[in-house]
Amino acid sequence: MRKLVLLLAAALVFAGFMGLNCGEDVTESIEQIEQLLLTSYFTGEGTDGVTDDSTAEIQSSMAILVPKPDTGHQHWARVINHFNRDVDVTVEGDSAFAVITNHFEGNIYIHDLSITDSFVKYERPIDDSTYREVVLSKGGGKLHGGWKIEEITPVKIWTNNPETAVGIASVKVTSTSGEDFEITSTDDWYGRDDIPRFTPDDTVTVEVTLADDVETWAYLHHGRHFRLKFKHHRKVFDRDTTDIKEFTGTWVTADDYLLGKDITVRHAAVDVILAETLDGDSTAEYSSFAIAFPYLIAKEGLELPEDGDPTNK
Repeated sequence: MRKLVLLLAAALVFAGFMGLNCGEDVTESIEQIEQLLLTSYFTGEGTDGVTDDSTAEIQSSMAILVPKPDTGHQHWARVINHFNRDVDVTVEGDSAFAVITNHFEGNIYIHDLSITDSFVKYERPIDDSTYREVVLSKGGGKLHGGWKIEEITPVKIWTNNPETAVGIASVKVTSTSGEDFEITSTDDWYGRDDIPRFTPDDTVTVEVTLADDVETWAYLHHGRHFRLKFKHHRKVFDRDTTDIKEFTGTWVTADDYLLGKDITVRHAAVDVILAETLDGDSTAEYSSFAIAFPYLIAKEGLELPEDGDPTNK
């Protein structure tokens, strides 16, 4: 009887020890995955370092005086002054699922170009959120405990509780190299090999269809490196003269090519803003919606180094 009691006690201690180790393993995996998600080519977009989305690289202190982005019927710029990221990871054995959400606040500044005899600047508050899902697996590579990204959804970015919501039904991408890519839902999954891959001299055409019959302006953001502070580009799309829900824009990938590197990852976004936000007066509300996704610029036959390596540029 004494031996039986000792055996049962030993079994309970062993079970508790295994459970503790299992919990420690899960905690370590979650930490490894969170670090990978922040440094990955495909999800580590450096978002928590973004202060504005203007090609003029406006600082917060200068935005009030000089809201000069780039092209378009209006000069405007967003300036972010509060940012919060949340990464929720669930691990089951060698598989994991992650949800990345962000909330940011700030202001959008608009310089009304229709008024030529004076400088008119409007300022409106921003209250936006983002959402993305990620599927991961363990067993490949030496970094981050062997965890790697298998699939991602595009990033959905929207204004919280606007009176007039705007949305995107589809984004269709074609290029002179023959690369095609289409997003019809931010819930769709894309594997690492599914994201667009362009050559350094591609001309890319983007066709955007809005989800609602609401007058907006649409913009293309592209060129931002996943880690480096690489100047991004923004240009206004051409709106169809007969259908306000249809837009088209182009870009040349040579603008985004990192000199001296034969393969690199960039991030693009299609951004629609309520027309009243940019064209109205100081009482007009701010409302926007965007879809963001990564893309590769590479010479033929090249593969990316291991994802999440901090030495990769």
